[in-house]
This record gives sequence, C-alpha cells and structure tokens, in this order.
Amino acid sequence: MKIGAITQVSGPVVDVEFESGHLPRIREALSVELNGQARVMEVAQHMGGNIVRCIMLAGSEGLARGMKVSAPGKTIEVPVGEATLGRMFNVLGQPIDGGEPVPAEVPRRSIYREPPSFEEQSPAVEILETGIKVIDLLEPYPKGGKIGLFGGAGVGKTVLIQELIYKIPFPKKKLWKWLTYVKYVLLAVFVVIMPVTMVNELGMSSPAFCEYICPAGTLEGGIPLLSTHPELRATLGALFSVKACILIITLIGCLSVCRFFCKVMCPLGAIYGLLNKVSIYHMECNKKTCVSCGKCHNICPMDVDPVKNPNSAECIRCGKCVASCPKESLALKFVYGKKG
Repeated sequence: MKIGAITQVSGPVVDVEFESGHLPRIREALSVELNGQARVMEVAQHMGGNIVRCIMLAGSEGLARGMKVSAPGKTIEVPVGEATLGRMFNVLGQPIDGGEPVPAEVPRRSIYREPPSFEEQSPAVEILETGIKVIDLLEPYPKGGKIGLFGGAGVGKTVLIQELIYKIPFPKKKLWKWLTYVKYVLLAVFVVIMPVTMVNELGMSSPAFCEYICPAGTLEGGIPLLSTHPELRATLGALFSVKACILIITLIGCLSVCRFFCKVMCPLGAIYGLLNKVSIYHMECNKKTCVSCGKCHNICPMDVDPVKNPNSAECIRCGKCVASCPKESLALKFVYGKKG
C-alpha cells in the first residue's frame, strides 16, 4: 500500500504528494483517517512533482496539511448480486438504509468495470408505458432500467414523474374542487407578495416557494443529502419537518389523483390557468351535435367538463376529450380576435 501526505485542501479538492515512483493511477480511490473514520477521495489529475489532485467523496472538514493518505491500488468497488436487491447504498458501496452490513462473501465490482457485451445482456425488453404518446413512441422506457430527466423550468419533468406515480396501483379519487384554488393562493403569497416584500439590503429576495413549499427540493436534494451525511441530521429544524409533511401529502396525492401537484400546488399551473381564457388556442364545443354522453368528462385527467366549460382554467389541452367524442363535437382550434 502506498502512503502519501496532504499538501493542500481547497473545499472538496485535495492535493496529495507521494514518493517518486509510487504515484496512484487516475480514478484510484485514496483514504484518509479522521476521528477514527476513513474518508475516501478519488484521483482526478496528475499535477506533476509527485502530486495528485483528488476529489473528496465525503466532507473535507477537518483535513489538514501533512495528514497521511493511503492508496490501496484499486478503484471504488461496490457489492453486486442478489444480496443488494432492495438495499440502498452510497457511492462507496456502503449501506445507508439502516440494514445489516453486506456479508464479506458478497462479490464486489469496480464502478469503472466494462459494461457487459450485447451477447451477455438479456434480449427481452419490456417497455414501461407512460401513457405519454411522444415518449412511448420516440423514447420508450425499458422496465428495470434507469433514465435521466433533464430540462429547464416548465418543460414537463414534474408532469412526467406525476404520470408515472399515478400508474402505481392505488385507490384513485377525485379531487375536491375547492383544492384547485390553493395554487392561486400560493402564487399570490409565495411567488408575488413575499419576494417583493421580504428583501435584503441589496434589494434581493430568496425564492420563497422553493424555500418553504416545493417538495421537489426535499425529495431530490434534502433527503439524499441527509442519507449520505448523517452529521447534518442534528441541524434539522421545523422547516424541514413541514416540507417533509408536504412531500408525503404530495406523493400520496399523486398516487390517488392524476397530476395532484399541478392541480393543487404548482404556481406555474396557476399562471397557465389564468392565461387559458386569453389563449389563442381554444377548445370549442358544438352544442348542436353534442349528445351529452359524458365521455369527454369521464376521460379528462383534470376532471373538466368541456361541454359546460370548454376553456376551463384547469384544462391542459391534452386533446383526450376531442379524441373520445363520438359525434366530433369538440375541437381544438387557433382563434384570433374575439370568439363568435
């Protein structure tokens, strides 16, 4: 095992010097002991002069120049096989679900090992139907696989996740109508009033909705951070508890109600709703040919009756009602100027 010493610490970036001829390879895992615990870093660059630049995979607080660093000569390895099914691990392959330690006989593989060849992979692929036609046709999701969702605000990431959650078998309910007005209150208070009135000495304010309400930050940032950094759990306050409750309510709501977050909490959905009435893309209903069969209302994911209110603030222009109408009484059209 090679032994080096820390020469510089700059946030998560740590420089380590080794003896001549004992330089660890790129991607090799190094460890330094602090307060009886091993903290792991990964070699990212050879700097010259027997110095390697590493990226910490844990907190760098407490590290100092001169501390000894060991290089075992291998990359990060994680357990594989049936023993890992249903378990949760961090990037180092350590269990973070509070369960039993992984038995020593469980095989481990490098996170940089070559992927299996096509001959070794199962040719049978079952597609996960999202119900969103453009995804199922152009970029279908294989069951059991992983896929990343990247995009700016308002392009549909949250909607897609809600659609997938809603497909989980769970008792389905209809939403109380008065709950659809909650998002307008959140828009007024947390997006308009608070950012305007609660400003610092520079005239700037924090995004109040993201800070106090939005469950996405709790799910995607707060919980993973606490899972990998147990020392931060002691700093939790009332705000995290409130946001955790909002997250639980949102997840249960998304299981029972189609697009629960959009209907109840999303301020962007509230803005879209306010613009529905003045949109040039209108829903039109021909009352002369309509037989009031109710198919359009029953199929609407937003629980809108397009016959009574074709341009409801809750309408998302999905077109399902148009496709289901047996008399072709409904149509989506571009309308310029005043409607007749």
